[in-house]
Amino acid sequence: MINMKILLVNCLYYPNVFGGAEKSTQILAEELINKNMKTVVVCIHPYKDKTEFYNGVKIYYLNHRNIYFKFKKRNFADQLLKPLNFLIDTYNPFIGEAIKEILKTERPDIIHTNNIYGISPVIWKIAKDFHLPVVHTLRDLQLLCAGGTMFKKHTLCQRQCLECKILTSTRKYFSKNIDYVVGISNFILNEHLEYGLFNNTKKAVIFNPLLSEPISLPKTEVHSPVKFLYLGGVFEHKGFYFLIKAFSKLGHIKNKWELLIAGRGEYNEKNHPENIKFLGFTQVKKIYPDADVLIVPSIWNEPFGRIIVEANSYGLPVIGSNRGGIPELILHGKTGFIFNPNNEDDFLNYVKLFIENPDMVLKLSPNCLEYSHRFTKDRIADMYIQTYYSLVNKKCLN
Repeated sequence: MINMKILLVNCLYYPNVFGGAEKSTQILAEELINKNMKTVVVCIHPYKDKTEFYNGVKIYYLNHRNIYFKFKKRNFADQLLKPLNFLIDTYNPFIGEAIKEILKTERPDIIHTNNIYGISPVIWKIAKDFHLPVVHTLRDLQLLCAGGTMFKKHTLCQRQCLECKILTSTRKYFSKNIDYVVGISNFILNEHLEYGLFNNTKKAVIFNPLLSEPISLPKTEVHSPVKFLYLGGVFEHKGFYFLIKAFSKLGHIKNKWELLIAGRGEYNEKNHPENIKFLGFTQVKKIYPDADVLIVPSIWNEPFGRIIVEANSYGLPVIGSNRGGIPELILHGKTGFIFNPNNEDDFLNYVKLFIENPDMVLKLSPNCLEYSHRFTKDRIADMYIQTYYSLVNKKCLN
């Protein structure tokens, strides 16, 4: 077995965690270390360059080398300079020079990029200049959409708009330097293929890992009333308003259910049934045991949906919309149910199914736990290691 060094690149890394990409990159980096793989991380932050170690991983924190740091609250001057900031981010030669020095020092065998906001496609060009194979994980739609979501003005984008086509042109052009592309769902991979990217590139789908190991036993009791859980905050694209509107129609059976809402955001709580409980930001480890069914009502195309398999790992079934990668994570009728968010009655039928038959939770719980074992850190890291070896072996043969 070839001894390899992996250079993992993501725009952010611990402790600067704003989304799932940072969590997944950290989990992978630490699991690779556990498997005796030499692993180094490169990310950006708003301060001076520094190098630190965390949980055995060597981390290069590079100053973003742009007008302002994208992941902070913007002031008026930042807003005025946004076009220039974005222009530099289309191909940032300043951060490119810093990355070249890291490559000379670390001499990795593989570069594995993730989200490249703030780093720019310069990383892919440099990798080729250094004759290094590149694995890239698609974690959102940033190669097709300037914002990475293809969700604008309260609705899904049905196609790539002209503005995004122009703004993402350099990302698409330099993506030709990627040797192996990984989608965190079939949806996210196929969406890029439909726009002509990666036709001649090796491909795989590797789901995101769980943050912690699954519990060992399924649920043995259901709360009375049945407790439904929503994690996602007060955001339209997450289906929050759809959810509130739908549950408000269940007033006639309100003594048989509760809806727990956890996450960031503010909402006027006066105009909804009293059994909709707002918990604010809550640690998921504490809230899952207090719930029976998770609801993921997203109206945008979620690239993955880690909370689905997290809930499964606690023995909770899931009711999820048929958007993005969500349907790939729910075994309909076995670990939960998939609904059409354009049809409110379709959603409410599954909610009522659990309300009228609480034992359905106990019936599905063992399936959920068994299914969640497909997403362990160990399993996901092994799949990435296989992709690395396929490229390194090919390089050796050449």
